[in-house]
Amino acid sequence: MPARKVITAEDIKPFIPQLQSRELTRAQLAAQLGVCLPTLRREIKALGIEVPTKRNERPLHERLLELFTQEELQTLTQYEISQRLNLKQPNVARAMTKLGIKRNDVYGNTQRDELCEQVASYIMEHGGYVQSTIKKLGLKVYRNAVYDYCKARNIDLRPYRFAHRRYGSWLTLPCIAETAYNCDYKVKAVCTKCGTVHYPQLVNLKRGVSTQCLDCASKERRSGNSSRSVRCVTTDETFKSVRSLANSIGVSYQTMLAVLKRDGLFEHDGLRYRLD
Repeated sequence: MPARKVITAEDIKPFIPQLQSRELTRAQLAAQLGVCLPTLRREIKALGIEVPTKRNERPLHERLLELFTQEELQTLTQYEISQRLNLKQPNVARAMTKLGIKRNDVYGNTQRDELCEQVASYIMEHGGYVQSTIKKLGLKVYRNAVYDYCKARNIDLRPYRFAHRRYGSWLTLPCIAETAYNCDYKVKAVCTKCGTVHYPQLVNLKRGVSTQCLDCASKERRSGNSSRSVRCVTTDETFKSVRSLANSIGVSYQTMLAVLKRDGLFEHDGLRYRLD
């Protein structure tokens, strides 16, 4: 294990003027001397040297009043102030809040509101979440800005999270989704075949388990391929329905129906069957 580097007062004294004038920080000096910051602090304290730190400075909001006039604080943006003082913008924002100065950001009052309006309008027309919509549209705006914009104008985007989406014959409608189980929702949707409104579970719509209302599904089963007769191409024998053929030869009805719909032909034990 390498020996810990030891520094003496003679190593530090040449840099004391720079430390006191804040031309050099303690972290920079520690890196320059090749020691850790706690070691340097300990040695500086042992020498009885006072080095100015940010904690010793007066609060930022007091310094702002000295460095800027009231008119400048009202007209300059937080970004411009932070650039002049070489500070982070959130620190300037907190200081101005303490002074009771309302945020003055030209970009935020104009272009940002336009971007927020664009996001809100898109969601109300197409549905979706705020963050995913911002990414889809390729806009440079924070989602919290959109939330603030909507809150100030009494716009509620929650009913549009799952709205305006098609799943088979379902079309989801604006409505605050009701929680169903842990990770599922009941959404308001209209069956476009008959126009009736129902509240199916979202997971069933996404997985394709539900594509229409129960009444339309029942009508389709009664008039669909399952009740059509099936003819054996090999023997010319006719069966009254797909289900009766499936039961007679011991094959899964769902499998047979799926193959007949897809290929128009089903083969079993050397015999070929086709919808009549």
